[in-house]
Amino acid sequence: MMREVATKADAIADSSTGVRSDTGELCDNLFVFMEDVAGCSNQLDDALSQSNALEGLSNVVFNQLLHTGLSHRDNPFVELAVSTCDEIRSMIETAIDAGQISEDDVFDRDYRPRGEPGLERFDNRFNDFADARIRPILDRFWGQDNHAYGAVISNEDGYLPTHISERSHHPTGDHQHDAAHCRNRMIVLDHTTSGAIAHKHDRYYAAVYRFEPTASDGCILRNIFVPLWIKGRYWGNFELAYIR
Repeated sequence: MMREVATKADAIADSSTGVRSDTGELCDNLFVFMEDVAGCSNQLDDALSQSNALEGLSNVVFNQLLHTGLSHRDNPFVELAVSTCDEIRSMIETAIDAGQISEDDVFDRDYRPRGEPGLERFDNRFNDFADARIRPILDRFWGQDNHAYGAVISNEDGYLPTHISERSHHPTGDHQHDAAHCRNRMIVLDHTTSGAIAHKHDRYYAAVYRFEPTASDGCILRNIFVPLWIKGRYWGNFELAYIR
């Protein structure tokens, strides 16, 4: 097993020499390496810590490479994420100006527990507007092609006021179903989201992580986080996730 890990490490090093021709190759090898280490917990006692360290390294490398503008396979996703975030911002600001929702409601952080068995979800005053006006925009990215995985908005607390329809089902009480399909109104302030919030003054933040909605379902996602500023105030981020 260690020989296989060493081989992957060599592949990562070798790929760096060809960065001018395809800046994504280095990250691709890091992602494969990360999956291999994560899948060997029964052989390496510190596999989890190694996987977490590699994920952090992958985020740094991926973000830096995309900001060079040379990762031509990822650039279209960056521009799509930026333009979609601009669309959401403009729509919200227009609604505020028209009196359809108040700025205070958009920035509401008074989270009311929903009291659902097995789930920690919360309501706030932004939910109804977000479901009606923002969810249709997010739904464009579900099933769009074999690369787009989904999209979401989360505020600076990691709160998801809405989500794509596929992730906004009513709970059934089945843990596996609810974990995968009832993610709206959750607070998800993980390391990746925190990293995006820390880069709120950047045009965008690129990250990669292993997404596991259930124990038996996982994949490596690439993510573009775009800061969502409303009326000059930082609200949170629009996130586009894709599998390239």
